[in-house]
Amino acid sequence: DAHNQFWDRIRDVPLCADALVYRLGVPRPSIAEIATAVQADRSADFLPAIMADASIGTIWVASAANRSAAQRFSKLISLARQHEGYAMMLAAPAALKENIDIWGTPPQALSIMREVKRQFDPNNLLNPGRFVGAI
Repeated sequence: DAHNQFWDRIRDVPLCADALVYRLGVPRPSIAEIATAVQADRSADFLPAIMADASIGTIWVASAANRSAAQRFSKLISLARQHEGYAMMLAAPAALKENIDIWGTPPQALSIMREVKRQFDPNNLLNPGRFVGAI
C-alpha cells in the first residue's frame, strides 16, 4: 500500500495544483550536488520534495506554495547556471507568479527565437508574452 501511494505522489508531482514546482535542467553529473544544495536551504516555509531523472538531467523541486518558496527561485536559477543549466517555475498559483519571469534567465538564442516567432506570427496573435523572454 505504501509502495502504491509513493508512486501515485511521484506520478503527479509536476501537476500538483496546491504546490510550487520548479524544474531544473542540468548536466547529469551535477544532479547530486544540486539536490544536496537545495536540501541544505530548507526552512520552516521551504521543505522541498526533490525528484530527479538522472538519465536526462532534470530535477523537480516541489514545495508548499508560499512567498518564501517563491523567493527561492533566484537561488535556484543561480545554482543551475553555476552548473551550466537552467531553472524554471513549472507550476505555481497565479499570485506567486506575478511580476516573475517563470522561464528564468533567457537563453542566449533568444534573439533567434524572437525572429522565428516574428516570422510565424507576424501579428503577435499566438500567446503574446507567454513564453521565455516575453515572446
